[in-house]
Amino acid sequence: MMSNQSLDERSMKHTRVIGSHYGGPEELRVVEEKCPEPKRGEVRVKVLAAGVSLPDLMMREVCE
Repeated sequence: MMSNQSLDERSMKHTRVIGSHYGGPEELRVVEEKCPEPKRGEVRVKVLAAGVSLPDLMMREVCE
């Protein structure tokens, strides 16, 4: 199902998941921001999928 946003509006935002300290999922923040314009010598890359590895998850649980 497509959203009502145009392609340009969606492509000009990005979503980050920030974990600033150890703990469970309640310590993660989801932030949606406008994409900064690439500077000279930089490029913008479209990420279609991203993931978290099992060792990363285990490290967060161990350090609680």
